[in-house]
Amino acid sequence: MRIEGEGWRDEGELNTSQWSRERTTHLSSRLGNGLKSTRIDSSTQTDAHVKSEDIINGFALPLKAEHKQFLVRVLIPLHTAKSLSIFHAQLAYCVVQFMEKDATVTEYIIRGLLKYWPKTCTQKEVMFLGEIEEILDVIEPSQFIRVQEPLFKQIAACISSPHFQVAERALYFWNNEYILSLIEENCQVILPLVFATLYRVSKEHWNQTIVSLIYNVLKTFMEMNSKLFDDLTASYKVEKQKYVIHHAGYDFCLFSPERHTHRSPAAQTSARSSAEKSMHLHSLPLPLFILLVAEATVMCVAVTTALHGFRGCAVREFSFVAQKPGCKGLRITTEACWGRCHTWEKPVPDPPYIQRHHRVCTYSRSRHMTARLPGCPPNVSPLYHYPMALHCHCAICSTQDTECETF
Repeated sequence: MRIEGEGWRDEGELNTSQWSRERTTHLSSRLGNGLKSTRIDSSTQTDAHVKSEDIINGFALPLKAEHKQFLVRVLIPLHTAKSLSIFHAQLAYCVVQFMEKDATVTEYIIRGLLKYWPKTCTQKEVMFLGEIEEILDVIEPSQFIRVQEPLFKQIAACISSPHFQVAERALYFWNNEYILSLIEENCQVILPLVFATLYRVSKEHWNQTIVSLIYNVLKTFMEMNSKLFDDLTASYKVEKQKYVIHHAGYDFCLFSPERHTHRSPAAQTSARSSAEKSMHLHSLPLPLFILLVAEATVMCVAVTTALHGFRGCAVREFSFVAQKPGCKGLRITTEACWGRCHTWEKPVPDPPYIQRHHRVCTYSRSRHMTARLPGCPPNVSPLYHYPMALHCHCAICSTQDTECETF
């Protein structure tokens, strides 16, 4: 700093200046320069790190307004720097030092990090999650309550990330004993925030390690509060069914296969065109599809979603209830195969499970279903009709039976 008429003033004079604003400005400048200097070499990094610690440790209690202002306006926005990875360890340490000095700044810190949370850089997301864990390691329970809702909404978003390192780092929070104790104390608030995400990602995520970690987290929550867990499970399934009913791309119709076959070519072409347009809009999980079929009072179902090819066929797995005398209820899982017009191989007339189980089961309810085949030329009907068994009454009750699997 240069003062008119006095030339350059050394660092010692600035540190002992009678003006508090001058001392604070100089300390803040030293801290900022120390963090930036970490990109020079390892010895300078170590020195800058020590200086940064000394500066914050030297702040008197209670923290002055300008110190808190420095935290909010300088340290927190530094998390947006492109070169954050170079000095993030030092920056995170400084932030934690502020918390240890004054716990009341915790909310400012966490809400500031959530405000600047990276949207596209997964490397930064992992660093942010690491810093959040360091903060939660020293957070006061009273301060945790103030930030738990926005914080765990962000953690849930990270769990659903397709990048496995982000999801993995977020799920590791449940391996921290202190954080786990905070979660357990506030399970009534936190579990509803993350349950839907955990349940959905456990069914959809491509990485098996993530799926295993999620199962462990769900098991932990179930042990914490089994009643709340069961209530949320039931609520999630109801909401899922409501969503399916309102948004699914399945058309329930009141026509028979024969009636549809005798339509005029123009009508068939129009219906096929409408189905192809809606084919790519929505998808429906198969168990929910079976549920809708069982409860519907219609004659047939036209499947308008695209069928994925598998050796010339589109394979779908079906489940239906097999009711045996003396049993609470068993479920049979099987599969049916539809062909594709451009690689046509005539499917088996009856689904495989009818051939497999006809000797021990009587199908009290069945329905003819209609699947719309993709890739059909204009002169070929895209509809394939097949029988669907809805209920199966078996004469022999055995949970070891290969025909039926217990659920």
